[in-house]
Amino acid sequence: MDYGNLQLRSKSFLDFTTDPAVLDGHSKADKEDFMQSLSPDNAPMSEQNRAITFMAFAEFCEDRQLAAAIEAEFGDEYRAVFNE
Repeated sequence: MDYGNLQLRSKSFLDFTTDPAVLDGHSKADKEDFMQSLSPDNAPMSEQNRAITFMAFAEFCEDRQLAAAIEAEFGDEYRAVFNE
């Protein structure tokens, strides 16, 4: 995977996995809410939410390179979550 060109702002973590262990990692209600938020009928996911979701995915997969790529692309948005 080319971690320098992931184009994360136009994707969700679902673009990187079909693994049922990852997809079932949330309760059914949480998963339904999350999937609803990805629907094109809804307002686009905020960049802060996208960064948090990607970081949770990277931590779940224990992928330090992906976490670093997320930090590089969403650094300001990700840090803002903790400064509010």
